[in-house]
Amino acid sequence: MSILNLSSVEFGNPEALQEFFDLNALEHDAVNDAVLDLGQEIDAMPLWTETPDQNWQFIHESQHNQLSVLLNLGEPPDLSGVDFNNFAQYDDWITAHAQHHSQIRAALGFQ
Repeated sequence: MSILNLSSVEFGNPEALQEFFDLNALEHDAVNDAVLDLGQEIDAMPLWTETPDQNWQFIHESQHNQLSVLLNLGEPPDLSGVDFNNFAQYDDWITAHAQHHSQIRAALGFQ
């Protein structure tokens, strides 16, 4: 799975979801480094997880919110409170998350 294709995480596949969490953490590390290179900073905490509990969801959403403000991306998506075992919530979250990462990558000039 490529970080560029975060919207294709198969529902109900624990291995694919874990790969997503790993790649998402790597992506956030790269984004945080790029933000630092711009002379800016966000409240970044490591996002490595095997279980996306409420604390992880809060930290993750907070980083997306901060990036939206810093990069003038407009209103960020609501990435809070997702139940990864509920297909509709999962599908909406994965799509909104991937779209926001695309906006972040474009704003930072990632290829």
